[in-house]
Amino acid sequence: MLLAAVFCASVTRAQDDPVAPAVLPPMAVSAVAAENVPAPGAGPVVMELYSSQACIFCPRADRLFADLVAARPDVIGLACHVDYFDVKQGSMAQPFCTARQTWYENLLRVGPAYTPQIVFQGSIDAIGYKMDFVSAGLKKAAQMPTVPLYVFATDKENEFRVALPDTVPDFGDSAALYLVIYDRPHDVTIAEGRNKGQRNTYVNIASDLFDLGAWPKGQQGTVVRATLTDANEGFAVILQDTESGKILAAGKYKKEPLPSVPPPG
Repeated sequence: MLLAAVFCASVTRAQDDPVAPAVLPPMAVSAVAAENVPAPGAGPVVMELYSSQACIFCPRADRLFADLVAARPDVIGLACHVDYFDVKQGSMAQPFCTARQTWYENLLRVGPAYTPQIVFQGSIDAIGYKMDFVSAGLKKAAQMPTVPLYVFATDKENEFRVALPDTVPDFGDSAALYLVIYDRPHDVTIAEGRNKGQRNTYVNIASDLFDLGAWPKGQQGTVVRATLTDANEGFAVILQDTESGKILAAGKYKKEPLPSVPPPG
């Protein structure tokens, strides 16, 4: 019964509107992408999409998310597929996505859980398939700048150095570091449900999340380990206030593209 209640909440939140067309208006994404870019030297905007292949409104949100990630180099986009309802075949859902969304639900008082939901900077909730809500979220996010986290590969395998700028802000006593591994694009034809047959390219799908613990006051850097497979595109590091959810600093490491393979013959 609990799962059914959550699913109904996700549908009711957006049910007043007709299902949006699958194709975005030609200039919609570029219009959002061009406004409210953080000032040079500021840290990135972290945009977390909570989605599901089983959600009828999600394919539009997934496409909008992919276009924004491509158009906004100042955005770190993470797509987290929840497991409280999803397809059975080809699911990309992760229990940690549901747990993290539930954490935001409690912190931001935006429940019950629904998809598609976007959380900007750990603080701003937006309905993920509605352009005006997403645009408004980006505007607010630009007024809540983060500090950049710089990520460098060391000479040791799977080891990376994470560092803040020279002037280290006082983040208080409740800052913690998270590492989120995300995948290369998934080209997926949805196998079942109301979206059956729709083909989407899903980007930055979160495939693993690690809580690396508290960030001590005054600490400027640390060493992290991340094992990246051929399926992974890279990882994001997020310094976050565990009491408010606000993202304090963020950065990412992106692997080189896979070499192209010439066609046979």
